[in-house]
Amino acid sequence: MAYSARVLYLTDLDGTLLGDDLTVSPASAAILNDLIGAGVLITAATARARESTRRALAGVDLRLPVAFLNGGYLADLHGGPIQGGFPLPAETAAALLEDYLRRDLSPLVYTVDAAGEEHVYYQGAFNPCVQEYLVERLTGGDRRFRRVADLTAACAETIVAVNAVDTAGRLEAVHEAWRARADVHCHYSPDIHVLGYHWLEICEHRAHKGEAARTLKALTGADRLVCFGDNLNDLPMFAAADEGYAVGNAHPEVRAAATAVLGDHATDAVAHRIRALAALGAPLAGHLERPVHLDPTPAES
Repeated sequence: MAYSARVLYLTDLDGTLLGDDLTVSPASAAILNDLIGAGVLITAATARARESTRRALAGVDLRLPVAFLNGGYLADLHGGPIQGGFPLPAETAAALLEDYLRRDLSPLVYTVDAAGEEHVYYQGAFNPCVQEYLVERLTGGDRRFRRVADLTAACAETIVAVNAVDTAGRLEAVHEAWRARADVHCHYSPDIHVLGYHWLEICEHRAHKGEAARTLKALTGADRLVCFGDNLNDLPMFAAADEGYAVGNAHPEVRAAATAVLGDHATDAVAHRIRALAALGAPLAGHLERPVHLDPTPAES
């Protein structure tokens, strides 16, 4: 049976589609691959970069661009150049990095070099949350990470985001200072794996999941957008969607903003709901047989 391709299904990964082992379960992968093979439009918007996303989605046959770093850039999952997105202007990135360091925070600096290769610059793992993050990435073979004594080395490349991971008490002041600026967008949310720690992710003001969702909807020609999420950085995506579903383990604000609340992320709830919703659509005339490529210069909002 083929399904309607007029709806784009866009899902977050960590805490939403991924299980506790940070991968897509075999059951979810089988459901999603059947749907994609039948022409259903499915992709992801994630705070992850491409390398770790590719490992997390091993076995899922995504054929659309993915929004990485909360929409900081969009690209095909399995390789090729960055196709779109909104990096930080050089002067803004330098000022942000200086402010983090002045406040004795040790940020993670996400960059793309002239060859299109992604890097993450960092000085060390100074708390349990960063330690867990680095261990999970590095033991999985993630080659982006560059440990340096001087983070200004990152300024030689295009900076997509500057993130700090720490307790709320240490992040609140810098969050308040930068959230008031019109030229950046702040994602501030608790880590879902290490209790007591938060992520403050700062990027260009259009680099959020809402803008990414609108871009992907226009790209695919979809009439409707259905999103799935669990954390505060998913709220802009929900605002752009026709329907937004929270998983059962979602943050209370995400649950409150949702069309409905599903089972939690460990129950294959997202894949089951996409299959149920897609089954309500009209049959397709044909299938999506090859990846869709994004215009490298998406329209500004």
